[in-house]
Amino acid sequence: MYKINLSFSVSCVALASESGPYTIVVREAQLEMKLANLKTVDAMGLSLQQPENLHLTTPSQVSLGKILTKSFLQVCHYHNL
Repeated sequence: MYKINLSFSVSCVALASESGPYTIVVREAQLEMKLANLKTVDAMGLSLQQPENLHLTTPSQVSLGKILTKSFLQVCHYHNL
């Protein structure tokens, strides 16, 4: 039996698309945030839907889910009861 400490509660996904004039500024702000209960994962490099290159493809959403899961599990603290 394990007890999970869920004090880590917020995940942020840094933008994957490069559309718009402020993408670089927004990504930098997302990746530089330093908060106690925040973990940011980077979606850059995941495939985007064509032709707008704005939203992740379904396989990329699945990959992002795996990335988020791995990130979450890395910060959870497991303790034997």
